[in-house]
Formats: sequence, structure tokens, C-alpha cells
Amino acid sequence: MSNPNTNPHRYFVPAGLVSAACCMASVAGAPDVQVFPEEEFHARTIHLAESSVFLLGARPHEQTGAPELFAVDGDGTVLRLVFSGSSWNIETLAASVEPVGPTGMASRPTISIGNVLPEVPRSEIVIQTGMSVSVLSEHEPGQWETHLAADWDGYVGLLWGARAGQINMNQPQDEIFYLYEAVLDFSNGLYLFRDDDDDGDWSETIIYSAEVGMDSAIGDVNPARPGANEIVITTEMGPTYEVTPTPEKAGEWPKRLLWDDFDNSGWRVLIENVLPHQPGNEIVYATRYRNGILLSHEGETGHEMQSIYDGGGELGSSQMSDVAVGDIDPSNAALEIVGVDSSGGVHLVQFDGAEWNGRPIWQASSGGLFAVLIDDFVPTCPGKEILVTGESGEITMLSTHEPVPGDLTHDCRVGVSDLLLLLDTWGPCNDPNHCPADLNDDGTVDVFDLLILLNNWG
Repeated sequence: MSNPNTNPHRYFVPAGLVSAACCMASVAGAPDVQVFPEEEFHARTIHLAESSVFLLGARPHEQTGAPELFAVDGDGTVLRLVFSGSSWNIETLAASVEPVGPTGMASRPTISIGNVLPEVPRSEIVIQTGMSVSVLSEHEPGQWETHLAADWDGYVGLLWGARAGQINMNQPQDEIFYLYEAVLDFSNGLYLFRDDDDDGDWSETIIYSAEVGMDSAIGDVNPARPGANEIVITTEMGPTYEVTPTPEKAGEWPKRLLWDDFDNSGWRVLIENVLPHQPGNEIVYATRYRNGILLSHEGETGHEMQSIYDGGGELGSSQMSDVAVGDIDPSNAALEIVGVDSSGGVHLVQFDGAEWNGRPIWQASSGGLFAVLIDDFVPTCPGKEILVTGESGEITMLSTHEPVPGDLTHDCRVGVSDLLLLLDTWGPCNDPNHCPADLNDDGTVDVFDLLILLNNWG
């Protein structure tokens, strides 16, 4: 692989690409829109794993529609976490995957959700760790199975960027695309799907052969093909490509260069409709060699690139490990972008209608952060929450919900569940430094705390 520290180029956005304001720069005539003040974000640990956690993914719960969270640690253990309305229920799935390996995040494990098994009604969890791509399916509630979709054990190389989605619009189910890095800084991209027959075999075809791809995304980014999905591949050498499926022409997968800049090489890529006022979807990138976030969109002269956030640091000193998009601020028409980096920082980027504004909003107390997810994990609270995790094994929820005295379950209301928790810890605090029901901080849970809770009921 290439060493970013030996590259002589400075950080730049290539000529011909459109650059946007970064960080907190001001633009003449821009509306005075206040981004989230730092004090509005509150952090709470919802789980502490026994080892580092590398992956976070979510799908809607079958009955409630609330997100089910899936987390994968370095040993290949898969956890399922669901907010029940008063607490997080956590279970270890019997199904497991290959360990991440000694190189950790450098091996770029990935998680994706898709309906890749037509015989299973619910969507599956697609996980790439080590040299394999695994599909976890729930045939019956609580009954999980692991399907090995791709196995490169014994080969020299690395796997990257396994993503699930509808690639061939004529297929009844989603497919998988993933990257295999071979020797000499070269990789193949493989299109993988489940056969229609009953033997359970997987079929795969090489549809990309070029620079080493770091990650991929599946979505509609080409206005010339409305309603159809493309595959976007970002590489360690700089170029980002679009690969177009053409099922009507067997074996043809045209490749289009979207943009190219080594210093801004992507590490994570996703496709989202970040700016609703702008037609079509955008591509969001977390950069590998610089702690930055980029955004590109199809314009009149091709894909126009914007550098929307620079987290600082010298080239090669830190990477933006993961990036997520979601509606954290319901009052803002655009979606928010959140990135996490290898130093443990969490960065929020917002578009105020005229420019991009970004800043750090939280710092992990130890270790780097590897994954971020935005979803409505607590449906009773307004807006969506941010989940981050990484080297320490902590899964932390960041939210703008102002803590209400007596809301011990953190569901933005004070009710019976909170009352029961308070009564369950009645008396002197076992640990005065961690006694949530001690609402007046006097070292004891008693009638005074009960009165505070009842005063905030509802």
C-alpha cells in the first residue's frame, strides 16, 4: 500500500472542482443560523463491551419499527441492542463472524443491512471481517444463522467495503458488492448474489478491476439513469469511480471516474439525499489521510466536489474513520453529517442554507473511534440520536435532549419506569459518584428525590 507521508503534494481540491466553505468560515450575506452549541450534546454510555467495537448497524424492529442495533467486536462477537422504552436490552447472537484480526481498523471491517436472502422475510446483516463476507439471518424470531457468502481464507490480500443493496433492478432480492485487494496496489470488485435454485450457492462476478478500493456504496447518483442504482468505489490512490450495472448487456459494467485527488482519498463513502433542495443524492466521504469530510454531487460539468470539513492535523496524522448522515435537528431542512476519527473525536457538520458549518462536539476519554450511526433510537425523544464506538469498547449515545430531573431511563419523559428505578435504589448510595436516582446529590435516595421526580412527572 502507499505511504501517505511520502506524497509530496499539499492538501488541495483539484482545479475544476467546486470548493465550499469549511468549518466555521463565514460568507457575506449568509443567514445567521446557529449550529448546535456544544453544551446541547449530552453523552451516555449504553454498553461497555469486553473488547474494542468496530462496527455498528441498524434495522427496523419487526413489531415496533424502532431501530435494532447490531455491534461487532474484534473477536467476531455480534451483539444486538434494542431500547425497550425504559432500558437497553442486550443479547449476544449465537451466530458469529470471523475475528477482525490483529490489524484492527486498518483491515476496514464493514457492516451493511439488506434483504439478500429471498427466502427470509426480514433483512439480513452483512458483515465483512478478516477474509470473509458473512450473512446473518433471522429465520424465526431469535433464531440466527450464519451464511458464509465469500471466503478468501488462504489467499494473500485484504477484503474491503462489503455493501448490500439492489444493484440489478431485475433481481428480486438485494445483492452484495465487495472489494478484494491483491498485490501491486490493485483490487477486484465482486458482484455477489444468491442463486435462485435451492442449493444455497452464491454466484459472483468481477465487475471492477483498478486501484485498491477502500469502501463502496450502493445508491442512485447518476441522473442519466433515474430510478436505478450505481456502485460508488473510493480508492486509496485518490480516484473515486462509479460502476454502472447493465443487466441487459451481460458482462458489461461501465466505469466512470467521478473525481481524483490523492490527498483527499476516501476511507468511507455513503450515498444520501443530504440536501433536499438539490435534485438527486449526494456522495459523502470520510477521508483516509486527512481528518476531513467531503461531499460530491452530479453537476452540469460532472461530479462537483466540496471540501466541507477539515478536522485539522498534518497529512497522514489522523483519519476520519466513519461518517453517518441523519436528521438530528428537525428544524434544519438539510440532514446533518457526523464523522468520528482515529483520535477519538466526534465532528458535526451542518448546512445552514448558504454554507457548511462544522466543529467537534465530543471527545472519547480513551482510544480512537471506529464507527458512528444516526437513527431514532429513542422514539419518545425528539430528533435522532448519535451512537459512537471504538477502541475502548464503549457504545455511547450523544443527543440534544436536555436531561430532565427524574428521567432515569433517558426516554425524555418521567413515568412509572423511573419511579420503579428510584424505589429500587432507595437508601444510601453504594457509589456516591454513580447514583443516578440521587437527584439532589446528598448521597441518599430518599423522599426528597422522590418529590423531585414527581414534580417533573409527565
